[in-house]
Amino acid sequence: LTGRGRMVVSTADNQLTGEGFDFALATSLLHVHRNFTMRNPEVLLTSDRATVEVVVERAGENLKLRDVKRCEASGNLVITVQPTAVKTYGFEKAFSEKAVYDGATRTIFFPEPTRTQGKDVNATLQTMTLRLVAAPAKANEPR
Repeated sequence: LTGRGRMVVSTADNQLTGEGFDFALATSLLHVHRNFTMRNPEVLLTSDRATVEVVVERAGENLKLRDVKRCEASGNLVITVQPTAVKTYGFEKAFSEKAVYDGATRTIFFPEPTRTQGKDVNATLQTMTLRLVAAPAKANEPR
């Protein structure tokens, strides 16, 4: 499946957008070619492009993208911490060239130098791992 225009994918925890894409069902890989964003309650990640491994749920002929298993975003990467989460993370923005999101552990790893910016903190780190807070329990999941 390919497309040149705008695409939007929503899961329970994340919303992905971008322009130009190709999706291979056999590998569950979604390649977003331009203007990639990933939004969740904690952060907004933007970059030039991304490769996203999704969890696909099949029911007969119907397909549903259930979750983001892994996402590698690259090029002019900016993380904007959502206003409600700034206290949790201690910074407002982070800038890098690459980030890898792991959906199972809810972490974002920055393997290249990353600059953080905030009201009281500005730093440059060689690598950084951001552990997102636990997702709220869904209504149909046992507590």
